[in-house]
Parts: sequence; structure tokens; C-alpha cells
Amino acid sequence: MKTALSLFSFWLISLSCHGSCGFKPSIKKVISLSGPITVLLKQVGLLNAPAVKGISIFSPIQRQEFKGTIYPGGLFLARSTLSEFSGGEVFYDSSRELRKILLTQPGIRAIEVNTRELLPLEVVDRSIDLLRGLTLGCEEEFRSFRDRTQKIQSELLRLIPEGFKVVFFLGRFTGVRAPELVMANDGAVKLLRRERRITTYPSQLAYANWSARILASLPAQTLFVGLVDPSLDGAERLVKSGPRWTVTFPGILVPGITQLEGLVFWARKL
Repeated sequence: MKTALSLFSFWLISLSCHGSCGFKPSIKKVISLSGPITVLLKQVGLLNAPAVKGISIFSPIQRQEFKGTIYPGGLFLARSTLSEFSGGEVFYDSSRELRKILLTQPGIRAIEVNTRELLPLEVVDRSIDLLRGLTLGCEEEFRSFRDRTQKIQSELLRLIPEGFKVVFFLGRFTGVRAPELVMANDGAVKLLRRERRITTYPSQLAYANWSARILASLPAQTLFVGLVDPSLDGAERLVKSGPRWTVTFPGILVPGITQLEGLVFWARKL
């Protein structure tokens, strides 16, 4: 028995040292309905691993990049679809409604990915911690992914002058009408506020319905930026209409590295 355990331990150490990133043999089915987890799977080379059976349509992945099933995601999951998850590890972005749906399904190990109010590097660290328990030999890939995120974050901070006046909205501008929600204190916006790179909508909430009175009270030079995620078509666009801009970028609404990339795309146009 001791010899067998020693050999097994040696195999694990060898696997880790040689960087053969993969899922543990016991992991047969992985479904990612979480944007940050799907991005992480892609970045460490596991997106098309045999165990990964499906991802959500709300992921910054182009159709040709993934060979498995693309699910509608969220509350639009059909009962027949849920039965396909049986025996699998199902990652999902934090949602009370979705939690109720998944936790009542037999044979599913539902793994919640809660990134609310986290900074980009905190999102990356949490995603890595959650995926680490299912994988072997991925530490080098995890470190490389985190380092790349750090580099992109540093570029964003370098591109934006201190005190830049901007308000970010979820969605595109339709004429002069702003989208319903302001992204006030979450993800990369929270980072920019903390680092004093921007002054923005005065709310401590992560997201808020804007007030016309508050928007009118902001300095005249304030830039209004709508953020749009094109999902699977991979489009990158920036449309300017005076002080109202709309930025379309894959994953710009997904916490973590792709949100940083989207804001770098925007900041380079300033």
C-alpha cells in the first residue's frame, strides 16, 4: 500500500512539475455558465478538453473556438437541458434564482462564482481557486494568466489620466437616451475609482439606476460611455456621438481580464 501511495504521489508531483495542465481523472463533465470561468478555461488551454461539455452563450468566446454545446444560460435553461448536466460540475455566476434551479437538480455539483464588487485581480484569483480543485498540473498556466491580467491592468491605469471624468453604463446609447443602469463601483470601474484615475457617478452601489438630477449636476466635460458585450460574434467597435460613446467589445461586461481588455480598447481612443 505504501509503495502504491508513493508512486501516486510521485505521479502527481511529476504532472505538476511538467505543467501538463488537465482535469483530474475523476472529473468527467464540466459545464461553465460563468463568464470568468469560461475565460479562465480558454486562457489555460482547457476550453476544448474532453471533460468540458458546454458553456453559456453569454461568454466572450467565438463559436469557432468551442467544439461543445453552447447553452442559452441563465434562467432560460430548459428542464431537458438541465438533465444533460447530471453527473457534472456546473459553474454559474452568482444568482439567487439560478442557484435554486441548479441546487434542486439531482446529480449536479453546482459551483457558484460570486464576483460581485471584486477587483479584476480578485476575480482572477477566485476563479483560479475554484478551478484548481478540479485540475492537476495547471499552476504554471494559472500564474501566467494572473501575470497577463496584471500587465493589462497596469496598461489601463497608465492610459487614463488621474481624475478623468466618466460615467459607465450597461448597454448602448439610443440617441441621447442613456441605458438604465450605471456601473458605479464594480470590477474595473471600482479599480479605477480606488486608484483615483476617474471621478464618476457618486454611488457606493456596484450598479445603480441613474438619476437625471445627478447626471445633470456632473461637470460639463464628463464622458458618458455605454458598454456592450457582443457575445459570440467577436465584434470590437466604438461609436462616438459627442460626449456619449458606445464601446462594443467581447467580454467587457465579464469581470476580470476581458473587462480590462475592453476598457484598454476604449482608453486607447481617448
